Amino acid sequence: PRIQRFFAHKYWAEEHLPSFYLPNCTDFTFRRGDCCEKLILYLPRVKMMNLDANYDLKVLKFLKQGHAAQAQWNLPTQAQHSTFVFSCQNAILGPKVYQELESSGRVLNGIDTEDDDLMMS
Repeated sequence: PRIQRFFAHKYWAEEHLPSFYLPNCTDFTFRRGDCCEKLILYLPRVKMMNLDANYDLKVLKFLKQGHAAQAQWNLPTQAQHSTFVFSCQNAILGPKVYQELESSGRVLNGIDTEDDDLMMS
């Protein structure tokens, strides 16, 4: 729970990944998550989120509540989660990823969903 910076590069997800509960993470990078189709994240304090070069990511879900075992680090239930800068250079992301990002209201910079090379159907 005390991780402030998470960095993964070229992670081969042969099985579904568990949910990531990172209540103190401010910098989250998951680059080239090969074969990773789904990310479920509790990142209430993140300031920078990088999903560059992910080609298989179809689903992204932001959890509103942290894990009970990390209660002392979780944000209070009604507290607003941070806003963040988002990067997805050279990525092919599914429509549900963009929907989650947009509906979260947390992304500070624009998200370009018009580029056909960056969005899978």
